[in-house]
Amino acid sequence: YAWGMDVVMPVARRGANEQYRMGITLLDSLDTLWIMGLKEKFYVALDWVKNDLVFNTQEVSVFETTIRALGGLLAAYHLSHEAVLLEKAEELATKMEPAFNTPTGFPKSTVRLSDGAAWCPSWSSNSASFSEVTSLYLEWNYLSKLTKKPHFKQRVDKIMDSMIHMDTIQGLYAQWVNVDSAKFTSGDITLGSRVDSAYEYLEKAWRASNRERKDIFDEYLARIDSVVEQLVKQSDPNGFTYIQQCTFGKGKCHGQFDHLVCFAPAMLALGAQEESNPKAEEHMKLAEEITETCYEAYRRMPTGLAPEIIKFDKGTDFYVADADTHNLLRPETVESLFVMWRLTHDQKYRDWGWKIFKSFQQWTKVDGAGYSSIKNVKITDKSQRQWRDHTESFFFAETMKYLYLLFEDDNVLPLETYVFNTEAHAFPIHDEDTRERISSSS
Repeated sequence: YAWGMDVVMPVARRGANEQYRMGITLLDSLDTLWIMGLKEKFYVALDWVKNDLVFNTQEVSVFETTIRALGGLLAAYHLSHEAVLLEKAEELATKMEPAFNTPTGFPKSTVRLSDGAAWCPSWSSNSASFSEVTSLYLEWNYLSKLTKKPHFKQRVDKIMDSMIHMDTIQGLYAQWVNVDSAKFTSGDITLGSRVDSAYEYLEKAWRASNRERKDIFDEYLARIDSVVEQLVKQSDPNGFTYIQQCTFGKGKCHGQFDHLVCFAPAMLALGAQEESNPKAEEHMKLAEEITETCYEAYRRMPTGLAPEIIKFDKGTDFYVADADTHNLLRPETVESLFVMWRLTHDQKYRDWGWKIFKSFQQWTKVDGAGYSSIKNVKITDKSQRQWRDHTESFFFAETMKYLYLLFEDDNVLPLETYVFNTEAHAFPIHDEDTRERISSSS
């Protein structure tokens, strides 16, 4: 009922198009289908890519289109070696590339695919979301490897250079940055919205570069030092570890903790595996502690599903404001559970993931139609349940994929040889072909 549309609306049993108008849910789901062994469905989707996917007049977010569409096409190509997927990926990147024509290399937020015109929000004084302009390395680097065209990699190398040399705010990142000057302009200091994957991609770009760019990992370690020193806090009375948020300029800090921040344990744990990390033990311990906090946000809710935001300001560990009770089917916590399981094999991470999966099944599944985000994780009377009637593509690309991989063998997309982009699309770190182990396991 939503075939070829961007968004699935399972309650109404219809689809809708957003900015992309390129079947973004389908593109984001291709590698999930392959990994789960749903090859028949994969090839039906591939026919749509061959016959119906067109990049023309769309005005799209460079970041979202990179992580979802470009990342999805590249990961699916790696698994299937279907040439059309790489062809479409290169076409899409070529049409987005003019957005990168800035002094810093930070791309403008939005690009029109028909002519390459690009711009930042009109109110922003040529500023863009910091995470969006700095979280592109994995996709463009891998495209460059596959096409043997260095200009794609040069685009994101320049971004990394600008990140490493720009001024921070006491060692931390803020939400909005001028794409011409690389100066922060406004927004909170956070590991949540509009900043999160900037930190994430420092650690991941280091591994994706086959550990050749030590300056990237040095930058990661320096930024994490600042996070630990200034933002990591413990709650009262039970001592749950969380990462606080501060206003621009660090004038005031508060206990807002977005679900988005639950990516951090996976990042910290992966970074702790690096021999060149002098604080690996500290980072691993912090990863374990924050993972527990993220799981508690699920466990303490009546539905077993976490809200969008929890707050630690009232001395009762955490509470949920009325405006923050919704659940968008987000993947960050299960991503961290997957990584923590792979690295420690502590059974509790699988147990926690299974409970979260069962809660998704009980409270967000729409009979015969899919899964929908919900408005209130505190309501357990199904007659009062409030559907948002919207399924973000990341539910298929990330949430379900990480839950599946949590219970798969370690040799399926092993963390030693793959790096996952911020949309859970896995790219091989080395050049050798590792597709067979995924195919044979399905």
